[in-house]
Amino acid sequence: MKLSKLYCNDKRFKTVYFKEGFNLILGNVDNKNKNDTHNLGKTTLVEIVDYMLLKKSSHFFSGKAKEEIFKGFEFFLEVELDEGFVTIKRSVKNPKISLQIHNKKNQDFINFEDWDFKDIKLDIAKNELNKLFNFDLKSDYRKFLKFILRTQENYSFDLKKDSEVGDIQWKPYIMELFGYGYKTTYEMLKLRKEKEEIEIQLSDYNDKYFRELEEKKSIQRIYEEKIKLLKSDLEKYNYNEIDKSITDELVKNILNEISKLNTIRYNLECDIQNIRQNIGKEINTMDISEIEILYKEAKIYFGKDIIKDYKDLIKFNEQISQERIKSLNNILEEKEKELVRVEEELKKKNEEQKNAIKILENNNMILKILSHNDELKKYELEEARISRELEIMQKNIDLKERENQIITDINKCANEIRKNLTSNTNILSENIKKFFSEYTSKIFYDLSGNIMLYPNINGYPNFDIDLYSIKSGKVTAENDGNSYNKHMKCCLDLSIVTGYIKSNKKFFKFLFHDASIEAVDLRLKKSYLELVKDLCNKFNIQYITTAIFDEVSEKDIYKLLEKNIILKLNDSEDYSGTLFGFRF
Repeated sequence: MKLSKLYCNDKRFKTVYFKEGFNLILGNVDNKNKNDTHNLGKTTLVEIVDYMLLKKSSHFFSGKAKEEIFKGFEFFLEVELDEGFVTIKRSVKNPKISLQIHNKKNQDFINFEDWDFKDIKLDIAKNELNKLFNFDLKSDYRKFLKFILRTQENYSFDLKKDSEVGDIQWKPYIMELFGYGYKTTYEMLKLRKEKEEIEIQLSDYNDKYFRELEEKKSIQRIYEEKIKLLKSDLEKYNYNEIDKSITDELVKNILNEISKLNTIRYNLECDIQNIRQNIGKEINTMDISEIEILYKEAKIYFGKDIIKDYKDLIKFNEQISQERIKSLNNILEEKEKELVRVEEELKKKNEEQKNAIKILENNNMILKILSHNDELKKYELEEARISRELEIMQKNIDLKERENQIITDINKCANEIRKNLTSNTNILSENIKKFFSEYTSKIFYDLSGNIMLYPNINGYPNFDIDLYSIKSGKVTAENDGNSYNKHMKCCLDLSIVTGYIKSNKKFFKFLFHDASIEAVDLRLKKSYLELVKDLCNKFNIQYITTAIFDEVSEKDIYKLLEKNIILKLNDSEDYSGTLFGFRF
């Protein structure tokens, strides 16, 4: 899959005809008083291509002012497939996408109506492109575009931690990119997350748990038996001997209300107890001291940059905890107010009961019935409480069983990951690693890059990428410099694309690196350009980059690139030389 043509319904926009091999978009700043070269549209071009390859939204078009300026703009990207072409139509205002499959290159579909897929949703369009690209990857092609399209701000990303997302959102895709599959790593990370959530719920689970469970079951059986006996005794009384008007008032009304209020009070007390426990758990959810120890140890490997992440983590956790505690305290306050109200009402009803009993003091049967009813309700409430506690305990036992199963499944995933990463049978991975070392050695001379994919002691996949001194065999600090760092990432991308081709696997066959040769010393610039041009010829890949004329004006460099310029941009006074051809 390569880029063929980018154009727009607004004729002021410069149509870009991408060609085979090396492509250079060259910007020239004649007015030396204009220091900002970004207005030419070089970097914007990468962003538009990304948008046309169905990025959800574009930073470039965001904001009311730009939305208004570009509301009528429709862009068209022609993409070369293994067989034939597909043109993608997308506007700034309309979220719908259109696709047209065709056999001829450099077509114009600006006024076309009979699209193969017309005004379809973004997700549907991505699914169709996935089918057309037919990569040897099961995941969405967009998951790997970070290694294909790079703006000047995107050279920081490699194989290490993507600070923008969690592990589950990037590590499985790195594994898949290197030919190890997505599923196992994703499943392992998902299981680890579930296990962590269960561990929080099982904070009270200990060696005494099952003893407590049996004790509560015994108490429940005692309560059940007592309830059964009391009900049996009550059935023996002859209610016909009792004044019905009196019993209706006393038993059916006052006692029933007291029973209901006792039930409400019990439930409120249970809720209050649970809320207080949850507040305590929330405060202790994160063991800051343990995390601090881990981060102090991690500094050995990650340096000063991790401090910010650690502080952000602590701050974020504190904010979330505070919000949850605040919410729980509000609920607790309402429950406590309701409990006070219920207890006051219960006090009134108990007084009514006492007054009614005085009327019935001479009726021994009624007194016995009342006594049995009070006792029955007491045991029923206690039995209900025990039942609720047993239900919670049983759920915890089920959770523990689930946790044990999760541990088994995690170990199974870990063994598979460990086996895959420690074997040398993955041709794709070996090719990418080999090419990375080879390409970095060619442009850095006395340095060589190394890609490492390895499991930790728990089978958790880790990825590293470093520069080594060929003489000492040790990691150097030179990759911390902007030039070395940028070209390490460029070599990584080149290694991935050529590694797929070498392994006879379908993948992107183009790279778009914004400003890849800017702010680089002459020696490194020349060696990198020679490498890229050689790879374009050897592997039939398409390489696109942007540059300012001053960066390539040196005689040997310009001679190397002159025939590869596909678009020239400039800072003319009327802005006609910019990508969009007008000022905004």
